[in-house]
Parts: sequence; C-alpha cells; structure tokens
Amino acid sequence: MKFRVSFLASLAAFAVLTGCNAGVETSMQAPTAENAPSVTPAPAAASNPGAPEPGGNDKPAPAAEAPRGAPGPPATPDADAPLAPTPEEDKTIKDAEASKDNAKAAAAYVARASRRVNDDKAGPKIRFSAVVKDAKRALTLDPGNKRAASLLKLAEGRLSVNK
Repeated sequence: MKFRVSFLASLAAFAVLTGCNAGVETSMQAPTAENAPSVTPAPAAASNPGAPEPGGNDKPAPAAEAPRGAPGPPATPDADAPLAPTPEEDKTIKDAEASKDNAKAAAAYVARASRRVNDDKAGPKIRFSAVVKDAKRALTLDPGNKRAASLLKLAEGRLSVNK
C-alpha cells in the first residue's frame, strides 16, 4: 500500500513538472490563419527611437516619457534664487534659544545648515553662505560640535571653488 501511494505521488509530481494536460486534446498541426495566435508587429519607432519617422520625414521620433518615480535630470540651482523657507528649523532654533539650551540650539542650527546643503534650490554662493553662518553660530553655542565643524569646512570649501 505504501508503494502505491508513493508511486501515485511521484506520478502526480511528474505530471505537474512536465505540464501534462490530462483530458485536453493538443494538436500538432502547423499554425493556420484560424489557429495561429494574433501578433501585431511593433512600430519601427518603438524598436529604434532615433530612427526617422515613416513617410520621408527626417525628424527623429519623440523620446519616450520617463516612468513615474524615475529620477529626472538634476536640477540646476538658480544663482539668484532665494533660500528656501525652513519654518520647522526656524521655530526649533527660536525655542532652543529662548530656553537657553546651547546644545539644543546648536543642534537646530546644524539641522538647518544640513538641510540647506542637501535640499535648497538657491545658488551655491547664497546657499553655502547661509550654511557658513549657521555652522559658525552652532560652533559659538557648542564649540565641540563635530557636525557643525564639518559643515563649516564643507561650505567654505564650496564657496572658495565657486568664486
């Protein structure tokens, strides 16, 4: 009895693995117009985006739109654009200075400087000048703040490159 069960299990596994379609009639006929799958040929522009359009027009086909979520071209900052507002960081700085907590205020200045380095759309001179100002203020409040010192060094280096 045990042999029969294992034999049937093996047979079933073999049928699944080989794609056996029990009870389904298959045909070995060559495809005809009635039983052939419909295939639509791809347009020439899709397979070669730079190819000229059909009909003698020499303009290349328009480039396909990038899929959603795909990174676009890097944004070039406008040299005269103002700094982006930072209301959360400004409020944190104001609250920390009011509480006379120098470490907390220094951390808030560092947070605003970090945001300016990474996210601001202003030009390099405006952006890194603001980072220098915030980093120096943070170092005044907390002279041992390594992140503030690092941001100051980075911003001063970027300002000297962009002169």
